[in-house]
Amino acid sequence: MPGNINLLPKEPKKTKEVEKATRLIKNATYFIAMILTIVGPLGGLSVYKFTRDFTKLKVENETLRSSIANLESTEQGLVLLKDRVGKIQTILGNRQSIAIHAKQVEIIEALPDGLTLSETELKSDVSRVSLLATSSKALAGFLKDVSSNNHYLSLILSDLSFNPYLGFTFDLQVF
Repeated sequence: MPGNINLLPKEPKKTKEVEKATRLIKNATYFIAMILTIVGPLGGLSVYKFTRDFTKLKVENETLRSSIANLESTEQGLVLLKDRVGKIQTILGNRQSIAIHAKQVEIIEALPDGLTLSETELKSDVSRVSLLATSSKALAGFLKDVSSNNHYLSLILSDLSFNPYLGFTFDLQVF
């Protein structure tokens, strides 16, 4: 056979620029592979950690929501209890007002001749009876009788005035 026939084309000679580009691409590929080798597992760990933290926060959020729901029902119970206590105090205050009213009625029923009822006031903090006396003798006798009576916790003569046409006007605060 006649000589060696090579049907494959000859490889072109590598130029310096091609070798430089090949080396650059090869180095870049190694660098990228190293970065992916480091960053890939770190990214996976980060995703795992964030998922775990998110799950913990979800559980804590649910716990706090149930705690808030329990506290809301407790608060509602306390508000209702506070309303009841307020109503009880009002009722007890009314009982005290009833006792003071009875003392006012006792004073009014014991009015001697020469004294008349002008006005009466009964509130939670004030119990007042206004009277008119036609003479100083009637006024002195009434004050003596009332002050000697032990039914009253306290009696305060809060206003005393004289009018020549009406006589003496005075206010008693009853406790």
